[in-house]
Amino acid sequence: MFSRQAKIKAEPADTVSEELAHSTSPADEAETQSDKTSQRNADETAKTLVSVAEALSNFGVEMVDVAGAIETANAATTGLQEAFNLLCQAAEETQVQTGVIREAVTTTAMVANASGDTMQRSRDALGKAANDIATLISSVTEINSQLQGLQGALVSVGEVSQSIDQIARQTNLLALNATIEAARAGEAGRGFAVVAGEVKQLASETSTATQQIQETLTQLNQEADALIGLGEGALTGVSAVQESTSALDEVIDELSDAITEIGSSSSVVETGIVDIESATKDFASNVTTMQETVTSNSALLDSAAERIGNSVDETDRLVGVTADSDIDTDEGRFLDMAREAVDAVQNAFAAEIEEGRATINDFFDQDYKPIAGTDPEQVMTRFTAITDRVLPAIQEPVAQSSERIVFCACVDVNGYLPTHNEKFSQPQGDDPLWNAANSRNRRMFDDKVGLRAGQSTEPFLMQSYRRDMGGGKFAIMKDLSVPVYVQGRHWGALRLAYKV
Repeated sequence: MFSRQAKIKAEPADTVSEELAHSTSPADEAETQSDKTSQRNADETAKTLVSVAEALSNFGVEMVDVAGAIETANAATTGLQEAFNLLCQAAEETQVQTGVIREAVTTTAMVANASGDTMQRSRDALGKAANDIATLISSVTEINSQLQGLQGALVSVGEVSQSIDQIARQTNLLALNATIEAARAGEAGRGFAVVAGEVKQLASETSTATQQIQETLTQLNQEADALIGLGEGALTGVSAVQESTSALDEVIDELSDAITEIGSSSSVVETGIVDIESATKDFASNVTTMQETVTSNSALLDSAAERIGNSVDETDRLVGVTADSDIDTDEGRFLDMAREAVDAVQNAFAAEIEEGRATINDFFDQDYKPIAGTDPEQVMTRFTAITDRVLPAIQEPVAQSSERIVFCACVDVNGYLPTHNEKFSQPQGDDPLWNAANSRNRRMFDDKVGLRAGQSTEPFLMQSYRRDMGGGKFAIMKDLSVPVYVQGRHWGALRLAYKV
């Protein structure tokens, strides 16, 4: 279906021999020799041009590979730059947090020192209180002992008082008997009666006094008992306070030791924080230096990538020039295929309009309506059904004409590919990765290559690029696109992608 005949051809050798056989004059022989030389030069020139075209194509492939490697390196550098940015931020944040920690440690040390002083004062006060409590316990014990002694004395006094009362009662009986005897004696016993009366009166008063003493002693005994009880209660309470004070003293000792340890630890931590601050500053400085280096390298890679990209574009342009010439090259044959296919596409689109199956506005519909449930997303326009009807018969023969051809498909100016080759137009399943590889129809391919292909109005556009095959592997591809027009308006392009 598709063929290209080289316009620079060698004259068949047998034809030249026949001409020489029929020519005998020296002039004819000279002319024949000149023709042979010219033909040989033409053949050599043709071979040279083919070699140059192939060399340009190979050079372009190598340039694309280099550009891809630079792009990969630049992507890694960009990631490294982002990592260094995060490191710088982390270093700065670490410095800030280290300063906060250092201030907190300093404050802790100050509080620990102040608390140590307070605890020492508390310990001194508690020691004094313990001494006072011990003195109080001793005093209460002494008073209690004295009260018990007093109680014993009161008992003794009571016993003496009872003896006196007994004697007073006996004396009163004796005085009574004496009075009786004095009365019997008459006048002679009158004086004795007076004495006996006085003794009786004294005995009565003594008995009354001993009774009052006994009552007082009873009351004193009761009060002494109460005081002894209070003293014992006070002694029990004070003893409990003494035990609590001792326990509190132990707690204060432990707290004091802990505060001392905190102070010592704070000092050690503060020294460590100072070292960390110094190390963090050095680290931040080094990271900043490396970040600047990476940024500089990234800029150089950007520049190199841009220059390599321009070189790739220029090489593709030169390869395109050879493809568009009379030189018989692979690119030239693929270009012929693409141009013949574009002619067929434009005629088919024109027929759809002329026969009333579509309008010019249908072909330029850019209202891309998403198809629900598709992943990756597929979209429809008014011309999708039209391309599904007319393009397969044109695209499939081209796609199957060579094992090197990966696909042949039309896209509009926005990179929308409505109708793909049969092998890339499978119904979507549940796996988005499988869909991305096998359900590529009705998809928007608005990457650099896709957009340039769809939007270019040059007679044709040659683009070389690396196709990601997964697993860190890439394949060099060439994308040859020819513009497609509908009634004189630029609609998009036919893309012919093939392996190098």
